[in-house]
Amino acid sequence: MKRDIKAYINNYLTCLQCKSFSLSPAGLLQPLPTPTQIWENLSMDFIESLPKSYGSNAILVVVNRLSKYSHFIALYHPFSAKEVTQLFIKEIVRLYEFLKTMVSDTGRIFLTAFWLYSRDPPKLIKYGTSPLPLDAIDQLIMERDIILKILKFNLHKTQVSMKSNTDKHCREVELEVGDLLNPRYFGLYLIMERIGPMAYKLQLPDHSAIHLVFHISQLRKKLRTDNRS
Repeated sequence: MKRDIKAYINNYLTCLQCKSFSLSPAGLLQPLPTPTQIWENLSMDFIESLPKSYGSNAILVVVNRLSKYSHFIALYHPFSAKEVTQLFIKEIVRLYEFLKTMVSDTGRIFLTAFWLYSRDPPKLIKYGTSPLPLDAIDQLIMERDIILKILKFNLHKTQVSMKSNTDKHCREVELEVGDLLNPRYFGLYLIMERIGPMAYKLQLPDHSAIHLVFHISQLRKKLRTDNRS
């Protein structure tokens, strides 16, 4: 009877929807790949709810992930994805044109295709053995290549350290396509597809207005129910 009571409680809808979980978060940290060039991989975020100044009340922050060089661009909130795209092209793309990937958690206005390129970004010319006409330029390019190597090494070292420290407080959990998820706030939902090592696409109702892909830390597998009499 004890086993039956435990199974009943573990699958009781009200408890699943309201009870908090004491387990550590599911999902190990997945660091982003180390950039190979400057201004090839960028991160973007917004600073909002600022006092209005010269017609603007928000700041678009664009950071080069390799060198950490940053741009701060004023804009007015509320804004659309189209407005931000036009501003980004005007202030960033015209200067560098090396963009390959963009990291952002800015919300639903960027769920649509934000950037679309049909070509690879142009490559930076690396220093070779051919002599240059000016010794100063020769030395500058050599120093730039050395600095880039140091940046890549330090960034990779930091990511390895962050992953090691974060994973100490997380659980490695894997779900399978076809699994049912417990209804903590919503459910039951069926897993339709695995997207990368830590994300899953769910079968949500047609009227659902949220994105179909979730990190594993937001999911919990439904426990099997014994049908013994």
